[in-house]
Amino acid sequence: MSSAIVRGLLWTAAASSGLLGGVYFAFSSFVMASLARAPGTAGVEAMQSMNVVILRTPFMTVFFASTALAALLLVLAILGQGGSRIWAVSACLLYLIGMFGVTAFGNVPMNDTLTGMSPSVAVSGGYWRTFLSDWTLLNHLRMVASLAASGLFAIAAHTLRR
Repeated sequence: MSSAIVRGLLWTAAASSGLLGGVYFAFSSFVMASLARAPGTAGVEAMQSMNVVILRTPFMTVFFASTALAALLLVLAILGQGGSRIWAVSACLLYLIGMFGVTAFGNVPMNDTLTGMSPSVAVSGGYWRTFLSDWTLLNHLRMVASLAASGLFAIAAHTLRR
């Protein structure tokens, strides 16, 4: 694969992982705190709604396309076609594990559990408080992984031999 194509893929990965890192930053910065302050079951109901709505938004396209791109770039880097290999491999692994893995095995199962509960049970049973703290911690990890991977993808693209 030509270095120009690989460079373009690396810059695309840098942009898409940075974009998702920004989404996670918003959730970590104020969305979850706002939901925690909502009265009664309003926060739970809002989160349940977001968990349904997000599945039909461009976020999902960027989420899955950026993950597939990171997987492709990992293969290319392992085969010696991914630019500065250490930067590319590091970016890909950080993104695939720290963003996708945390989402798939942490945030999504928590979302599914919350979606299956009535809002009043989630609040009265204490799950909502646990959800807020644990989900937000996992979201912080996704944010850091996405933003760090963005920087590493950019370094890999910049240091790719012409």
